[in-house]
Amino acid sequence: MSEDLLEFVEEDLPSLDEIERFASGGARPKSCTGSLRECAARILLTLTRKTYPPDKAERLWQAIVAHEKWVTGKLGRRSGVSVAALDYLMNVAGDWDQAVVAEVEQIETLADAATLDGLTGLYSRDIFDQWLAKSVAESQRYGDPLSLLMADIDDFKAVNDTYGHQIGDTVLATIGSAFLDNLRSADFAARYGGEELVAVLPHTRGNSAAIVAEKIRKAVSDQQFENRLGVTISIGVACWHEDINDSAGLIQAADRALYAAKEAGKNRVVIHEP
Repeated sequence: MSEDLLEFVEEDLPSLDEIERFASGGARPKSCTGSLRECAARILLTLTRKTYPPDKAERLWQAIVAHEKWVTGKLGRRSGVSVAALDYLMNVAGDWDQAVVAEVEQIETLADAATLDGLTGLYSRDIFDQWLAKSVAESQRYGDPLSLLMADIDDFKAVNDTYGHQIGDTVLATIGSAFLDNLRSADFAARYGGEELVAVLPHTRGNSAAIVAEKIRKAVSDQQFENRLGVTISIGVACWHEDINDSAGLIQAADRALYAAKEAGKNRVVIHEP
């Protein structure tokens, strides 16, 4: 097989599901009939839409798999290889095209501490911005559904003012866990800012995303904190469609749905209607 990855056609590339299984110790993707280095090159082309020489791709793939294990340990759940690849190439290698391979022992030292929000256990805003832009671009190119959840803790300022910031921090951490407990490994959750949390759900239409959002909302409303404090969240759901040109458009749509949820009385899920 030629080492020029530009000769690959889309039908030759492994799917994300195949890549996830392979990274977890499963069988190689069906399209990977050659050497491991050729397989790694195909995998990285799927994950990054960029070409790497097969010898470099093999080393890079091994580093990404090791990094996924590290991120999984930090999150307490599988991060997914797609997320690990983005995180590794941005924060460890420092550049999509000039990736370097780190030893497993170096990964924790090299990884940017800002990758994860220390309070919620979710990803940071910077990582979210990059991930959403990549996800929207792929949806535009391949026509796959993509949904965004945008959640806001109802009356969070009153919680901090009445019960103190320590309880407020506990609320944020608990809600972060509620997100992680109700999302798939392929999904991506982040702290957007303050009391706002977001989640990107690839290959998911709006109605299905709303079901996930409702599970998160209920998990939060069922939780009771100190002093019998009950907390609720409102969630806006938006699904990428042809009228949305970029990630900013999808965020605006989810934000409008979130605003509608607040206006309708809070503690509810609202889907954006194009």
